[in-house]
Amino acid sequence: MGSKYKGKNIGQFGDAEVFSCSPTKLMVSGEGGILTTNDDELKRKVTIGRNYGDDGSYDCEFAGMNARMSEMQAILGLESLSNLEANLANRTKLAEKYIELLSKVSGLKFQVIIEDCRTTYKDLSVYVEPENFGLNRGQLCEALSKENIMSKKYFYPPLHQQRAYSQFHDEVAGKLPVTEDVSSNVLSVPLFSHMDMDDVISTCEAIENIQKYAGEIKAQLQ
Repeated sequence: MGSKYKGKNIGQFGDAEVFSCSPTKLMVSGEGGILTTNDDELKRKVTIGRNYGDDGSYDCEFAGMNARMSEMQAILGLESLSNLEANLANRTKLAEKYIELLSKVSGLKFQVIIEDCRTTYKDLSVYVEPENFGLNRGQLCEALSKENIMSKKYFYPPLHQQRAYSQFHDEVAGKLPVTEDVSSNVLSVPLFSHMDMDDVISTCEAIENIQKYAGEIKAQLQ
């Protein structure tokens, strides 16, 4: 929510688009999500579908579910929506500072945001090259934890390697080398809408110091 492609808000492409509003997102409502569509019939079905499929007649048109949003969630969501642009602007400043400082550290790379896109920086993930940084992703994560800095090995394991979907995955024909490489080497650094710039700077300084003493840290972690 808040991302754009060629000046057009995400949520206006395709028949329907779904957004999560869980606590880690830019727009939050506690839990739950939002569906956007320009299809009136789809909107009607989704609207009654969240209330058992009942159109108000108590004679359910189809088997829906109890997915109604509470008033408190709605208030939180509306307030969050009103602050979306301000929060996005702050996240962008924080992310740009991360990229500015950490781009000077050998062995760290960032996803390239193409010119026609606006990202919300819901996460900021750093790709760690062990041979150039001196530590692998897991070792950097552990070293940051010892400095009381929380990072996360997001996107791991990738979907095709998760137990729930193993029955659909062919180990030979279904290899995804790029996916597996990225998911094994990216680390999400701390980033949230109301984070202080000083925290970004201190996190970057910690990462620089970790690289400086990578040899000693690696020996301690082994």
